[in-house]
Amino acid sequence: MSDDPRWQIMADLGERATAPDSGGDSGEFARRFEEFLATAEAIAEDRAVPAEQRVLARKILARIDRAMRANTPALLAVLARMARDPDLTAEERGEALDMLARANEHLPAASDRRH
Repeated sequence: MSDDPRWQIMADLGERATAPDSGGDSGEFARRFEEFLATAEAIAEDRAVPAEQRVLARKILARIDRAMRANTPALLAVLARMARDPDLTAEERGEALDMLARANEHLPAASDRRH
């Protein structure tokens, strides 16, 4: 990409996501993914970054947005099941509820764009 160290944050997450042993800590992965999104948004809006890099960051965000919208019903169903699963710890159920609440916060904005 460029010498901008923010691109390395994004590359690191991609490597972790595609690694054969990427199982591990889902909370850590979620935190890193949020950092990835924030970094892409920062690059996309940073006028000091060359235009082609801002465009690339916007394309990455658009692809993630489309993928999230396409998978939203399945994601919400999984999170709801996890939040009710008695075999999970209270902490895991709480994390699922938190993710479900955050996902639901974004749904009205998504549906507003379709109308």
